[in-house]
Amino acid sequence: MDIRIVGIRFDEERLTYCSFSDEINIGDLAVVDLEGFPFAGTVEKVRFAREDENLEIYDRIIKVASQEDKNNYQDILKKDIRLVGEIQKEADALNLSMTVFRVTSSLDNSKIKVMYTADDRVDFRNLLKILASKLHARLELRQVGPRDRAKMVGGIGICGRPLCCSSFLNTFDIISISMAKNQMLSINIPKLSGQCGKLICCLKYENETYTKEKEGFPKLGSVVKYENRNMKIINMNVLNKTLTISDKESRLNLTLDEFNRLINKERKTNNNLSNNMINERKTTVSNNRNSGENKNKNGNTNRRKDRGKKHTRNFSKERRRNDNKK
Repeated sequence: MDIRIVGIRFDEERLTYCSFSDEINIGDLAVVDLEGFPFAGTVEKVRFAREDENLEIYDRIIKVASQEDKNNYQDILKKDIRLVGEIQKEADALNLSMTVFRVTSSLDNSKIKVMYTADDRVDFRNLLKILASKLHARLELRQVGPRDRAKMVGGIGICGRPLCCSSFLNTFDIISISMAKNQMLSINIPKLSGQCGKLICCLKYENETYTKEKEGFPKLGSVVKYENRNMKIINMNVLNKTLTISDKESRLNLTLDEFNRLINKERKTNNNLSNNMINERKTTVSNNRNSGENKNKNGNTNRRKDRGKKHTRNFSKERRRNDNKK
């Protein structure tokens, strides 16, 4: 007998995988034994089990829902929607800082799951006592994060399509504001936030592409020389390979190739000017050195002449002194 591994959605953020021995199709409503309680969920994935697969790790599907089960399930959904408001009212009466957004009941109403969001931990022991006396069922209160709530509730994103988290995302990656800056988006937090209040997940989709494509671009805000004017890079379009430079008088749109040619031309001009200045400096230094050497030569010659004259005067004096003695 072929055993099927079935992925079922129970208003949770992730699929629950179960085993089943009979035929079952995607879209069927299945009744599953979850911790001893019958819950109904929608089939989203079906595959055959492998020969060496451990089937004990999966929950067990009791049956494919009958028409009576489907009718009962619809009635329970209406009751769960009503319970959201009633439980929230009781939480507000106890001054609990929590927001109830989902209630899920088993088909026999013997267990009720209450899901809520809160900024901090909530002491709901008093609430649990009140609800247990009113509902006469086993209660499970579970706190979830805002992104998990958006995944469970669903909705339409700013792109006009169903939320990624409720459509195909199984895990949440870390999203940072640096990704928006890398894509040169306007840092407007409300516009960059999704239904969960966090940064939209799609910021990560193109971040790697932008990082790669920006390798040949200069830094935004840097100053370049153009026609003997200092101009600032004020805008870049990575996908179109264009950028805009501007000063107080004018603005110029360039392609990346044109910009690189401009920079190379200015760089060559600056190098030529630098080389000329270096050559002029070398020439000046050489002339000064030659002039100094000539001065030294002339000075040495004059000093030798002066010494010669001095020796001659001294000899004449000595000769006259000897003549007087005689």
